Amino acid sequence: MSNWQHEWPTKPGMYWFYGWTHHKIIDGPDEPEMYLVQVRKVGSGESIYIEGHRFLYKVEVGEGMWSEATLPTPPKEIVAR
Repeated sequence: MSNWQHEWPTKPGMYWFYGWTHHKIIDGPDEPEMYLVQVRKVGSGESIYIEGHRFLYKVEVGEGMWSEATLPTPPKEIVAR
């Protein structure tokens, strides 16, 4: 995905979501916001969407668009413990 699209991504990776994480009926920001979302596949083959420490569900999310996120390579100076 190099452009913004309405379709939810299904390929695992990191994506930008620009819109509302809740329908406008629920109290939330008036303006759309940008969220970094991780897409993962689960055992059943379905995609799950994780923003920070919460899951995003299609039935709860309001209007928005998706774009694949290009993340920098982590620094080599930091190693796993």
